[in-house]
Amino acid sequence: YAAWAEVFFPLVQAGIVAATARTLTGRARTAATAAFLFVITNWVGQSYFAPQAFGLTMGLGLYLVALRFLTGPRSSHLAGTPPGPARRAAITIICVLQAAVVVSHQLTPYLLVAGMGALSAAGYVRPRWLTAVLAGLTLAWLVPNLGYVQHTFGLLSGTNPVANATNAHVHEFSPLPGKIFNARAGYALTVSVGLLAVIGAWRDLRRGNRVAGIPLLLAVVPVGIVFAQNYGGEASLRVVLFALPFAAVLGALALEPTGGVWRLRQAPRVSAVTGALVAMFLPAFTGQEEINIMTPDTVRAADYFDAHAEAGSVLLLAGPDFPLRYGPRYPEFRGPSSDDDPNLLHTAGFRHRQLGAADLDGVVAVLRQYSTHGYLAFTTSQEVYAEVFGLAPPGALGSLEQAVARSPRFQAFFTSPTARIYSYQAGR
Repeated sequence: YAAWAEVFFPLVQAGIVAATARTLTGRARTAATAAFLFVITNWVGQSYFAPQAFGLTMGLGLYLVALRFLTGPRSSHLAGTPPGPARRAAITIICVLQAAVVVSHQLTPYLLVAGMGALSAAGYVRPRWLTAVLAGLTLAWLVPNLGYVQHTFGLLSGTNPVANATNAHVHEFSPLPGKIFNARAGYALTVSVGLLAVIGAWRDLRRGNRVAGIPLLLAVVPVGIVFAQNYGGEASLRVVLFALPFAAVLGALALEPTGGVWRLRQAPRVSAVTGALVAMFLPAFTGQEEINIMTPDTVRAADYFDAHAEAGSVLLLAGPDFPLRYGPRYPEFRGPSSDDDPNLLHTAGFRHRQLGAADLDGVVAVLRQYSTHGYLAFTTSQEVYAEVFGLAPPGALGSLEQAVARSPRFQAFFTSPTARIYSYQAGR
């Protein structure tokens, strides 16, 4: 099922965005435009098989149910006040969705509490006590797990919004020019969507409508992330991801004609805007494919390690870009809880130079920081990553692997054309 996640999640999320826009505006073509804008501007790449994609989907569904069935005094024009049974059913569904998100993803529940609280405070959603129930469900999981959360992730990682919004990833030193272009295309796309959303909100306000208030509020709420978390250097990406569905709705308001009646003469204007967005989306979204795609051999290597490695040992990577924590035994192994650590290129002494037999003592020293027994992984994906981000000259990781393979201190543990893992033999 995981292979279909990149198709499944965007389709479901786009459908919910369209339904939300239809609920707010009552116009099918505006709803379709909002869904299309969401798809062609979501460059963050969080649609793979992961808790984040699941949490976002459940969260969008939660907002849709609230806007459809729990209208407050400022949004009663949307669908009218439904009968009591429908409202009670909606409240139950929202609580179930929140419970599912709480046990699935560490960030999304808090954003949903903040978003529902903002909608309730602004008078768009009732009853007000529902926000307290959602917060209670979130705390019911957090309190008994607070020690683990604080030790593993940190509840609040910093209150400096500028620092939190900066992606200070240790590996992004001197990437190839193409990667710089890809990153800037993503930034330009985000700015463009933001400007389009502002235009949509302004046009709605100028017309005297009451449509833009809700998506504008839900697009602003995620900004609060950067005041409490750096989220491993990805706080700004999470702001973009959670704000984007509602910015797309506002963007559709910017593109729709006055009076909401779509005509053929609007096609050139809409096509020009969406064409420019697509031109930015393609390099922003697909520009990291060579480091995002893992070969089957690399996945098999991660699976084999999880199934056969000694408990209490550490898997040291030659460089970033290996599927760590792939299997169910990952809590049994040592090392930092992050996507690419521990890895040799995280250590300054191994970067930007050729590597070989003279570095084996240093390799062992890094490995033994975490365990007396461990493993060292080399993959083609790591070599590509090191080249793309300028971490090591061509051939550096290959020459180090040759030295490891010849050393009596290491023994082949897993071997395939694109992935090799060596076991460290302590005492040799």
